[in-house]
Amino acid sequence: MLKRTLFHLAGLAFLFAALIFTGCAGAETDEPTRTASDSATTEVPPAALPASASQPEGPAEPILAVDPTPAVAPSVAPGEFGRVGDLALVDGLLYAACDAGLIRYHPVTESVTLLSQADPIGTVARFDGNLFAGGSRLYRLSGDNLLVADADLSGFVTAMTVFDEQLYVGTDDGLWRYSDGVAEQVWSDVPVTTLTAQLDRLWIGTAGSGLFDYNGDTIRRRYIQRDTAAFDDVTVLASRGAWLYVGTATGLYLYDGGRWAQRSVIDGLPADMITAIDASGWVVRIGTAAGVVGYFEDTFTPVSQLAQQEVRDLARIGTTVIAATDYDGLVVINGELRRSIVTAGDSTSAPPELAETVIGFSW
Repeated sequence: MLKRTLFHLAGLAFLFAALIFTGCAGAETDEPTRTASDSATTEVPPAALPASASQPEGPAEPILAVDPTPAVAPSVAPGEFGRVGDLALVDGLLYAACDAGLIRYHPVTESVTLLSQADPIGTVARFDGNLFAGGSRLYRLSGDNLLVADADLSGFVTAMTVFDEQLYVGTDDGLWRYSDGVAEQVWSDVPVTTLTAQLDRLWIGTAGSGLFDYNGDTIRRRYIQRDTAAFDDVTVLASRGAWLYVGTATGLYLYDGGRWAQRSVIDGLPADMITAIDASGWVVRIGTAAGVVGYFEDTFTPVSQLAQQEVRDLARIGTTVIAATDYDGLVVINGELRRSIVTAGDSTSAPPELAETVIGFSW
């Protein structure tokens, strides 16, 4: 009798333990409202367009519209640079895209050169030892001249990055890959706003269609189950090692390969609208609509020299930080010093038909 009673008690204990284990396995593991482990993917055939048609069903939280780089950038008068945008470092020189063409900054001689080009430039990137610039066409820099690398791209070039030894080019009409002088379309009819590459995947941000990754074969939409609209409009992407940084109009998202974390003004950001991310160093610099901050060990520290400054891109040369802006041109920060290099409205006395115009900078 005693043995039978003990047997029944043991059975009940086992059943109770099993129920507890099952309940824990299905429990929410997120940190309250700040971190999400419910990362999900939806495979998107490239032919299934627009991408928004492939979005999963679920609650959609309204999100502010993002104005991507326009298909036709505004024209500027001779001698004006207009908005300064994307930055790239090549062989110690900084190149900046602007409405008037391409700017080259030499940090040693502290000189700036405007490489004359009628086509506004939207983005720049280094590939195969060369600088490529994108506007209504894809260009390659040869000496001081921009040569057409491929004229068959459709749409205005908005983003470029290198993945799997090929140059990937995003336009407001799709995604292309370029190698050996030939561009091949990977995805059409999707407005690409930003690109970044990790070792095993290319990340694609869009205006209104969501966030995607691409492994060279398959394009997948990435989203958070509890808020499927969080990545609808991606303003900027950056990566360093296993970490991915996603800028949106409603805050910053961080992904460590397994979990998503959201950061916003309540965590120390000057504004929720993210405009630029530089993840080239241990301190990640993040531009917002209301200023720039450094991000390290989950702490935001304001960059006082760029307080209230909205920037379009950030770059680093050693300890020097360079910011591209809409109205203040290139801004260089070195320690406590701030200087503006060629403001957006600067004019020169040199005739506009010259191949290049060399301009000084002001402290």
